[in-house]
Amino acid sequence: MDLARRILWCCLVIVLTFGSALGKDDKKVKFKPLKPLTQKEIQKASKKSLEASNTKSIQKANQKILKQQAKGIRKANRKARKANKALQKAHAKAVRDAEKRAKKAAVDQPPLQ
Repeated sequence: MDLARRILWCCLVIVLTFGSALGKDDKKVKFKPLKPLTQKEIQKASKKSLEASNTKSIQKANQKILKQQAKGIRKANRKARKANKALQKAHAKAVRDAEKRAKKAAVDQPPLQ
């Protein structure tokens, strides 16, 4: 259980470190929180660390897990950024179309006498 806590703390540190750095680039993107580790992932990490014979291999396994999670965070942030940009484009187009319809309706209406 101690290893699971260490992994969770490491993940939290990475999220805080990378999250603040990525948040400065584009403030319009909302970052999704990390999914909590499943019991299966925790058991797999524990099994690997138990099989390890020295501390260097344990550190290497932990670094690999952290790198994979950081990669997942970056990938999720890229997807969120793309989705946000598409939403902004769609909204801008809808506003332009509404303005065009309003102008056309104003021109088509006969003047009041």
